[in-house]
Amino acid sequence: MGKFPNTVSGLMQWARHTVETWYKEVKLLGNPDKTESVVFTRRRKLPSFFELYFSGVKVSRSMSDKYLEVILVSWLIWREHVDVKVRKAPNLL
Repeated sequence: MGKFPNTVSGLMQWARHTVETWYKEVKLLGNPDKTESVVFTRRRKLPSFFELYFSGVKVSRSMSDKYLEVILVSWLIWREHVDVKVRKAPNLL
């Protein structure tokens, strides 16, 4: 994020707008209640301008997400992913 959080916020809003426009073009309905955002940064607190809106509804912010069976945490640490894998390992044996 560096010294330009406003630029990052603007890019996030632009990406959200692009997705929303595409949804309208292909006549899809997105469910804003099931939509979450994860901001990957080492900062613990983010300013309020990082709030995203999808179809007029504020998108909730999540601290982690699972993508291709890898748990990604917003602070860019692997502890949660490793803990889950260690817990599942005995069952695989």
